Amino acid sequence: MAPKVLTFAAGAGIAAGLFLAADSAAVDLPGNEHPLPNTLGVFVPLLGVLLITGLYVVARAGAGSAGRLLDWGFLLNLCGLVLVCGIDVTRAYALSQLSDRQVEKLLESGPTLPVFLAAGLVFTVGALLFGTALIRAGYGGGAWLYTLTAVPSGFASLLPDVAGALAQVVAGAGIVWLALTLRTRIRTTPQPPPVPPAAGPLRESALPS
Repeated sequence: MAPKVLTFAAGAGIAAGLFLAADSAAVDLPGNEHPLPNTLGVFVPLLGVLLITGLYVVARAGAGSAGRLLDWGFLLNLCGLVLVCGIDVTRAYALSQLSDRQVEKLLESGPTLPVFLAAGLVFTVGALLFGTALIRAGYGGGAWLYTLTAVPSGFASLLPDVAGALAQVVAGAGIVWLALTLRTRIRTTPQPPPVPPAAGPLRESALPS
């Protein structure tokens, strides 16, 4: 993957962490259900997909024995982020238009709550595996924060508002840290020399008579 693409992934990760912290502190904690400010949180998993892809590409090159753990963690974390994005869209633009009673009835009677919990479980397991693999790959404090906040972040809606928001803010700090570490790895990792273009076929005029 081109260094410019990896650098873009790191920048997306920085934005994701800042968006997550801002959304948790300014939107989730006050209980703001308006769709517009909640749009900030919708972008977090989308940007997170770019970040973990960049992390995976760089870390996989030197993963060694941790390669399989990194593979499974990336796959589950990617699926979890996609599912979380769907949940965030539903919460921001559908459930926010319903009354509290309607939302409670929907969660109690339909498959909505089990699906939400399953999505949180997939994300949590993926984040734990991926974060553990990054710790083993030497990604430092950002990887530790990402791993330690995987469970409260995956099930933040089940926690008290203050605890859930605090966990998300810490997770956002970990994501920014990881993105900055990725930028450093990109700059310090030697890039392979460019492959020269293959010579084209000789034209008939160039052939000896």
